[in-house]
Amino acid sequence: MNAVISLVLFMLLFTPVTLFAGDLWADLNIERIKERDASDFTLKDIRGREISLSGLKGKAVMLNFWATWCVPCREEMPSMESAYRKLSEKGLVIMAVNSLEPQGSAAEFVNGNGYTFPVLPDESGSISKLYNARFLPTTYLIDRQGHLIGKAIGARDWNSNSAIKFLEELLAYDK
Repeated sequence: MNAVISLVLFMLLFTPVTLFAGDLWADLNIERIKERDASDFTLKDIRGREISLSGLKGKAVMLNFWATWCVPCREEMPSMESAYRKLSEKGLVIMAVNSLEPQGSAAEFVNGNGYTFPVLPDESGSISKLYNARFLPTTYLIDRQGHLIGKAIGARDWNSNSAIKFLEELLAYDK
């Protein structure tokens, strides 16, 4: 029995932390997606800049679908802003696609709250359909090579220690 306890303690003390990285997926309730290319799209953000997903290759992307009327979406936004401020210089892009609302609604909400990540109105809902984002908020995670690798349905605290560690690992992932 002592040998078993010693072995378990040894493994806990000397096993590299990276072996536990997969637990972050479960901790954050992020569904792994069989890696595939993310569908490209181009939209204008609320400031009138045209942004294409394909133009972001080389950066990790958090693609979030939301609406101003969605309470969990609004509750999630401050943590997204905090994560963006911490990690944007390391290559994280957060793109918030405002689904099925007039551009003015999204702009008023975003400007009123001081959010700085790109917000892209999808008034027709075509990008939401392309990504099958039927529930809000829905967030897709895209690696630096432009591959979809994860999906989170529902709000998250993207500024929690686990989420920041997860996003840092996403940034470090280089296939």
